[in-house]
Amino acid sequence: MLPKVIDLNAVVDDLHAMLKKLIRENIKIVLELTSTPNVVKADKSQIEQVILNLAINARDSMPSGGTLTIKVTAIEIAETKSNSNNGIGSGSYVVMKVSDSGKGMNEQTQSQIFEPFFTTKALGKGTGLGLSTVYGIVKQSGGHISVSSQPDKGATFTIHLPQVKEPITRSLVEETVKSLNGSETILFVEDEEQVRKLAKRLLENNGYTVILAQDAQDAQKVMAEYKRPVHLLITDLMLPDITGSQLAKKLTETHKELKVLYISGYSYDLLHEERDGIENAFIQKPFTEERLTRGVRTLLDRPAA
Repeated sequence: MLPKVIDLNAVVDDLHAMLKKLIRENIKIVLELTSTPNVVKADKSQIEQVILNLAINARDSMPSGGTLTIKVTAIEIAETKSNSNNGIGSGSYVVMKVSDSGKGMNEQTQSQIFEPFFTTKALGKGTGLGLSTVYGIVKQSGGHISVSSQPDKGATFTIHLPQVKEPITRSLVEETVKSLNGSETILFVEDEEQVRKLAKRLLENNGYTVILAQDAQDAQKVMAEYKRPVHLLITDLMLPDITGSQLAKKLTETHKELKVLYISGYSYDLLHEERDGIENAFIQKPFTEERLTRGVRTLLDRPAA
């Protein structure tokens, strides 16, 4: 997980366009969001996964159409009431409710709904992992999830996440940039050939010149022989010979203006000693074209330290 301080309102609102593509036209999507931020500390991409999983389940429960409602609000649970709230402790919470007007479920199904591989869908139509994944993400985020339903009366999934008072994190890939295109030269260092080729194609589609290297030794050779300026180093943090941060240190000693963007298949929280200085220049694999190019453009546009 890569927890950040995020506004749950904004996460839901940003997903609205994607939800409209995933949900059939005979299903109305209703968002009930507050005018002020509802701030939690969680992994944004995983919270998006929670919302999408719940929305898809809701869609499948309404084959003839209906209404999908996502409501976000904030509540306080007093000490005296904590024991009566499904074991949720006292404190400040952001609550997200995902409701549908579908076929609902009986008590037996509700008792098993979060179990791995349990599904009510026809053979080949579902893995039974969607809701167990949702459950795991919510629990790892320090939250609580419950379901309320009756046959033919829809279902409501209620998620409580601890509310935080910290400022919202502005991560590298979330910063606003005017354009994702560029003309700079990028050295991309990655030991997986498929990732190298994919990144080269994505970046060149946006106007960049891309030089590839498969390891640190190859990267140093390329930099020594390349006659034009290289503006950005993109390197995996875990290379076969040395770490990406060690490579960056070597290259920036001789190329003072070189900026560095780190990528890794490991989450930020698992990187331990490699974390220093990379938080605002880090993208987790797998990445989308938008996520990669936004990170590149944002970093290149930043003033030199």
